[in-house]
Amino acid sequence: MAFSGQAATVQHVRDQLLAAELATPEEIETHLEHLAHGDLDLMLAPVITAWGRKPA
Repeated sequence: MAFSGQAATVQHVRDQLLAAELATPEEIETHLEHLAHGDLDLMLAPVITAWGRKPA
């Protein structure tokens, strides 16, 4: 099963999701299967960075 960034995140927080009863094991597996098969097209929030200099 090829894992996207979203799938890796779900795997990483799986235990916390279960402990908080935010998802069942079956729901997590179904979500991971959908990700692996390309059944979902997820768009995550973009990360924006910037830098600058303090005026002299």
